[in-house]
Amino acid sequence: AGLGLMVLRRRLSGQPGFTDQDRRFLFRRPEIRRSAARLVWNFSVATILCLLSMPLEVLFLAQLGPGLLAVVLLVTIVGIVNQMLG
Repeated sequence: AGLGLMVLRRRLSGQPGFTDQDRRFLFRRPEIRRSAARLVWNFSVATILCLLSMPLEVLFLAQLGPGLLAVVLLVTIVGIVNQMLG
C-alpha cells in the first residue's frame, strides 16, 4: 500500500513512478556475503536462541497480559534474528 501511494504521489507530481534508484533498491537480488555453511550455522543459532527465550519470557511476562507478551516476544525474536543474520 505504501509503495502504491508513493507511485501515485510521484505520478501526480509529474515525476516517473519508479526511478532507477528505486528499481535497484527494491528489485535487485540481495548480496550474500557469507558462505552457505555460515548462513546455516547463524540461522540454527538464531532458531535455538529464539526457542530458548520464549519459555523464559512466557514464564515471567504472561501475568502482564497477552498483548504485552506478544509484543515482547516479537521484539526479542526480531532482535535475535537481526543480530545473527543481519
